[in-house]
Amino acid sequence: MKSHSKRTSKQSGTWPAIALGTVLVLGALAWDRYGYLLPVEQLTGSEAELVTQPIYVHDGDTIRIGGERIRIIGLDTPEIGSRARCAAEQQGAVAARAELERMLFRAEVTIRRDGTDRYGRTLAYVYADGKNVARALISAGLARPYQGGQREGWCE
Repeated sequence: MKSHSKRTSKQSGTWPAIALGTVLVLGALAWDRYGYLLPVEQLTGSEAELVTQPIYVHDGDTIRIGGERIRIIGLDTPEIGSRARCAAEQQGAVAARAELERMLFRAEVTIRRDGTDRYGRTLAYVYADGKNVARALISAGLARPYQGGQREGWCE
């Protein structure tokens, strides 16, 4: 006699998470392959420049150097303050900002500008000690890959 096992809700609930994780990893690898998250030593075109002025971290994807507001290319982080739509988004935003501050503190910071966004911010690749900060924040689970367009929400 054949034994039939019933799937428990725990077993059937794991496949979407595994599928999503696989898609995110493959997407990040494909995205990286086409140069959005290149390490500073592999840059071509306009050169990265060393930042010598103090850096103010506004949130996980926006910094200010002097009077220049810079939107970091390659990632999206949760909104902070009044723009956060839920407590989880606010907590994620605070964590992303803290990690970006930690990465940039006492590091050799270089940027490569690449245009401006609709808000007048400079778009730039940002590197701390030669490491792409967008890649680092995404790897830490504090950001998502982003190259413009519709953004996903951070609240469930």
